[in-house]
Amino acid sequence: MRAPLEVERGGMWNRNFLLLWQGLFVSQIGTQLFSLALLYWILETTGSATIMGLVLMAATLPGALLGPIAGTLADNLSRKLLIVWADVVRGLVGIGFVLVLWYGKTSWALPLLFLAQVVFGICGAVFTPSVNASLPELVPKEKLPTANSLLQGTNALTTTASFGLGGFLYAAFGAPWLFMVNGISYLVSAFTECFITIHQVFPSERITRHNALRKLRQETVEGLAYVWNRRGLRTLVGMLGLINFVIVPTSIALPILVRDVLQRGPEFLGIMGACQAAGGIGGFVFSGIVKIPPRWRPSLVLTSMVLCGFVVMALGFITTPLLTLPFLAVFGFLLPLINVNIISLLQGTTPAEVRGRVMGVLGTVVLGMIPFAQGLSGVLIDAVDQRVSIIFSVVGGLFVVLVLAASFVTEFRAYLAIDYAK
Repeated sequence: MRAPLEVERGGMWNRNFLLLWQGLFVSQIGTQLFSLALLYWILETTGSATIMGLVLMAATLPGALLGPIAGTLADNLSRKLLIVWADVVRGLVGIGFVLVLWYGKTSWALPLLFLAQVVFGICGAVFTPSVNASLPELVPKEKLPTANSLLQGTNALTTTASFGLGGFLYAAFGAPWLFMVNGISYLVSAFTECFITIHQVFPSERITRHNALRKLRQETVEGLAYVWNRRGLRTLVGMLGLINFVIVPTSIALPILVRDVLQRGPEFLGIMGACQAAGGIGGFVFSGIVKIPPRWRPSLVLTSMVLCGFVVMALGFITTPLLTLPFLAVFGFLLPLINVNIISLLQGTTPAEVRGRVMGVLGTVVLGMIPFAQGLSGVLIDAVDQRVSIIFSVVGGLFVVLVLAASFVTEFRAYLAIDYAK
């Protein structure tokens, strides 16, 4: 029964992995253009950081609530179909929203944007654990860091291109055209993913219409228990959740920082994103080529996190636009050293039969507090009269404190040092 799987996983560059990479490459271009255009479109349309936060919250809340359930579905249903249909739905909704902007009433724009964001969030909640749970079935375990570096490095590459050009494209064509590119990119990605073969081991009791509620409840609890009963894993997931909660205000504050402190327009916001992504490309190349011994992994991950916190703090004090660019490049370089090692560790140490659920739990904890942080961030930024330099300084300091606190947990450091290839 395992022979076909071994054939598919025999090499790093097998057909199924490359098809997955191609699909993600296309959809990420649209996603990055959409992200950049969305922030500036809301800022120009409403002028409210609070509404900006609520719109972002609408996209992340479904993922936060549905993560464990979506992970259970990824363990019980065809991961390939979940991946394909998630992209199909996002593509159709994205295109539909643009058609409303062009031909519908202006008053419909914001309510339908909230609805579209909710649908994007639900689809993302299903898509992400399905992809992450499938990757160890497409490449050998010892190649997971390289595979994750390529997939996440592609995101950095598309971010560099999209943000570098996105600001100029926004100024030239406006937000709706960039929103349309996003919708089309999802449909192209779904078409590519139709040709992937994912060898998946299903539970002995398949999910049916009659047992669906029981299995979802039972296996979702099992996924939560798996994480909770392992202190090292539990600490990692909890720390990531708190850090993501703390860092959220910076994403909403950044366009205001560019406009009010640096006194630049959307073009410079795009250049900043491109510089961070360019640094990320270097980080992903490093992570994919340099094999880090497991005993060094805790020091590498924790040190990179602390340095990220200091970079965020520094952005609160910089008033010269060009000086922000090298700091963002450093931040971009450090993120892959964290993300690639953590996601590869989770994939490599989690049994295949519960991997979807563990990835779903991770998504819920990491995303769980983000919607509330997004909703509060806009209010907080408006409460300090949009003096966002204060936000960056405080957020960076809290980031460092959380990482240092987690580093004192012995089981956490031991978990980071596991040699999962063996």
